[in-house]
Order: sequence, then C-alpha cells, then structure tokens
Amino acid sequence: MEYKYLIIVRDGIVEIEGESYEKILRKEKSTSLKEIKRIFKRFKEEYLGKEIIVKERFRGKWLEITL
Repeated sequence: MEYKYLIIVRDGIVEIEGESYEKILRKEKSTSLKEIKRIFKRFKEEYLGKEIIVKERFRGKWLEITL
C-alpha cells in the first residue's frame, strides 16, 4: 500500500557529535486526508507545545502542507 499523507510530531532538533538529528515523538501514515485531519486534531491535544508537521506525497517526494 502506498501512503499519500504523513504526520510527524517533532520535539526539536538535537546535535550529537556535530550532526543534527530530529527528535521525533510520533509518526503516522494514511491514504486519506480526512483521517490525517482527525489525527492532527488529536495530536494537537496530546502534544501541546510540540511541532506537528503534515506532509503529502507528490511526484515521489514528501512536501509539507498546512491544514
């Protein structure tokens, strides 16, 4: 199954030995935008103050979108 949408909860960026890494708390994939909107709403309540990023797969690349 090929997923079309991806939602990521990020808690900033950490540097370890000169390399930057994203601190990912949770990641979910879906084929439906309706489901991603539901997950986004739930994540906003669960992860207060964390960065929530939504991406859409377009022509083989993940592009960030806004909801």
